[in-house]
Amino acid sequence: GKRPREPAEMMPPARWALGLMPTPRGAADVPRRLVCATVAHQSLNKVRFPVNALAWARDGRRAVTANQNGEFTLWNGVAFNFEGLIAAHNSAVRSLAWSRSGATLLSGDTKGAIKYWESTMTPVKEILSTHGGNAVRGLQFAPSDAKFCSCADDGTVRIWDWELFKEERILAGHGWDVKTCDWHPKYQLLASGSKDNQVKMWDPRKRSCAATLYGHKHTVMKVLWNPVDPNWLPTASRDHTLKLYDIRVLRNAETFKGHDREVTACAWHPFNARLFASGGYDGRVSHWLVGRDEPLHTHMAHEQAVWDLAFHPVGHVLATASNDHRVRFWCRARPGDDAEADFDDTQKALVRARAEEIGYEPPEPVEAPEEAPRVNGATTYVSYGAARESYDKRSESRASSSGFGGHASSSYGPGR
Repeated sequence: GKRPREPAEMMPPARWALGLMPTPRGAADVPRRLVCATVAHQSLNKVRFPVNALAWARDGRRAVTANQNGEFTLWNGVAFNFEGLIAAHNSAVRSLAWSRSGATLLSGDTKGAIKYWESTMTPVKEILSTHGGNAVRGLQFAPSDAKFCSCADDGTVRIWDWELFKEERILAGHGWDVKTCDWHPKYQLLASGSKDNQVKMWDPRKRSCAATLYGHKHTVMKVLWNPVDPNWLPTASRDHTLKLYDIRVLRNAETFKGHDREVTACAWHPFNARLFASGGYDGRVSHWLVGRDEPLHTHMAHEQAVWDLAFHPVGHVLATASNDHRVRFWCRARPGDDAEADFDDTQKALVRARAEEIGYEPPEPVEAPEEAPRVNGATTYVSYGAARESYDKRSESRASSSGFGGHASSSYGPGR
C-alpha cells in the first residue's frame, strides 16, 4: 500500500489557513498585520475613464466609485465584482461622502452641482451651480448629520442645512482654490486645505477662521481627521510630504517624507490610531506609522496617479482609485506569503539592519532527500550516497554469480 504521510508533509486545508489570520480589530496592536498590499481584485469598466473619487458604504457591503464621465460604478464589498453603473452627473464627479448613519450619499461635480442619494442609489435632491459653478472638491457631514460642508475652486467653504438642503453661511479666507475639507468627528470644527499652501481651522457657527497652519510649500490636496484619536489631523501636499498636526497645541507633530512625487490622497485605518495609507501622483501607495520616519510598507499600486483611497470599514481591505481607469482592492498578506516580496532595496536593508541589531539568524534551508524509483508500488526516500553504495554492491554480487568475477573486463576488453 501507499506510504503514510509524515506529519511534516501534511498541509492544512485552506479554511484552516484563513482561520490563522487574526481579525483587523484583533491585530490592531500589530500594525504590520494590517498592511494591505496583496492584490485581491482589479476592476475596470468597459468604457474607460479616470476614476476621481471612491467611498465605502458604512456597512462595507458596497464600494461606490465616480469617474470623469459623471458615472457611478457600484462594486460588491465581498467579491469585488461589478454590481451596476449609474449615469449620475452631466460632468466629472469630483467628490463623494456618506452620511455618518450610512443612509445617504452626497456627490459633487465640476460644474458645482451637489446631489443627494439614498442608500439604494435613488436620487432625491439636487442643487445646481453651487459655489458659482466651480468644481466641488470636497464634501463631509457633521457628526449629527444635520449639517454638511462643501469646498470648491471658488476659494470658499460653505455650510449647508441637511433637512432644508439650503446654504447657511460662507467661510471665506483662503486665497486660492480649496481642494479638500473635513468635519471633525466630535467637535464643531472644520479643516480645509487650499492651493495657497495653507490649512485653516473653522468654527462652522461663525464666519471667522479659528487658526491657520503654514507648514506646506505647495498645494494641500487632502486633510483628514483621525477617527480613533480626533486630536490628530494629517495633511497631504504636492510638496511630496505628509504632515501630522496636533490640534491641542496647533503644531506640526511629525513630517513624513518618502514619496518621490506629489501626495494626492491619504486614509486612516479604522481601528489603529497610528496607521494610515497615502497615494502618490506616480501610482505608489505607502503605509505609514505615526512615530516612524520611514514607510512601514510601500508598493506600486497603479501606473498613474492615485486620486483616492479608502479602507474598508472592517479594515481588512484597501481600495484605490486611479487615473489609469482602474479600481484595485488590496488585502492583507495571507499565512505563508512572503512579507518582504514587494520590498525595495532600502526596506530590505532596514530589515537586515534590524535583524543584525537583535542578533537574528535565519534558519538554514533543509535539502529534501532525493526520491528513489518505486519498488512494489511504494516510494522510498534515500540519500544519493546510500543509493550509489547499494548499486555497487548489487553489481559485484551479479558479477560473482555469473562466474566471470574480476576477469569479466579482461575477457571482453580491448584484447578480443
